[in-house]
Amino acid sequence: ANIADAKNLLAVAESGMGRINDILVQMRNKVQAGGSDTMGAEERQAISDQVTAYLAQIDDLVSQTKWNGTALIGGSSNLVFQTGADSGDSVTMTAIANLNSTGLSLSASSLDTSSSASFRTFMAAIETAMGKVNAELAKVGALTGRLSFKEDQVAAAQINVEAAYNRIMNANMAEEQVNASKYQILQQTATAMLAQANAAPQFLLSLFR
Repeated sequence: ANIADAKNLLAVAESGMGRINDILVQMRNKVQAGGSDTMGAEERQAISDQVTAYLAQIDDLVSQTKWNGTALIGGSSNLVFQTGADSGDSVTMTAIANLNSTGLSLSASSLDTSSSASFRTFMAAIETAMGKVNAELAKVGALTGRLSFKEDQVAAAQINVEAAYNRIMNANMAEEQVNASKYQILQQTATAMLAQANAAPQFLLSLFR
């Protein structure tokens, strides 16, 4: 159950980061258009307003991506997952970086609507942010794989324990059956001997008749 919960937690974090990555892709496509000198200041202002909205969405996602009240993609502390019966049988997830707009170093205020160059610079910043998100996604993916491997190990161990238990129980049952058969044979032998003992006096008496 612990491993399954840990994997569910990671799935929540992965989902949040995936949505952030999708928003960054949309944002980059918008900003890319503003990097062209064919754009006017008013058009760039509209793009800047969209960027502000995108960044607000990212901040909302970060604040809402939680597990039992713990923020998962906001630069929280390390998380330890207990994966076995022993105290040392655990897996630690290093804290996922803060992926809100501040953590990604993205701010719409850095966009100069009169300058196509500022939009091209911002586009590079978005690509850097995407690299950061993808690095965290890779980390979570690797940990999920590790937990799946551990889950398979635990399941195999459980099967082995159950098989060993069944072998012992079957052996005990076989031994009980043998003992029961021995008891039955002894009981039958005793009954036969008693019958013979009872028949002997009757036979002797018949000789005197």
